[in-house]
Amino acid sequence: MTGGQPSAAFNRLINICKGLGVEEEHIRIIKPLHNKHEENVKVMQEELEYRGVSVIIPQRECVQTLNKRMRAKFKEKK
Repeated sequence: MTGGQPSAAFNRLINICKGLGVEEEHIRIIKPLHNKHEENVKVMQEELEYRGVSVIIPQRECVQTLNKRMRAKFKEKK
């Protein structure tokens, strides 16, 4: 999802995956950021090696909503 649009799955993806039978230890959340690259690659390698169902959920704030929030915060400080 991009642009901050609403989603029926918001804050529910983990429970949806559990409900589908994915083991909790194989539901992984990663932050797709440059400074997390090595950690993310490690998580992906671990889950690719796992011989079962796993889910990797990349999750971070939308760049557009982040920019809006930061601009508003900057204006408040002025």
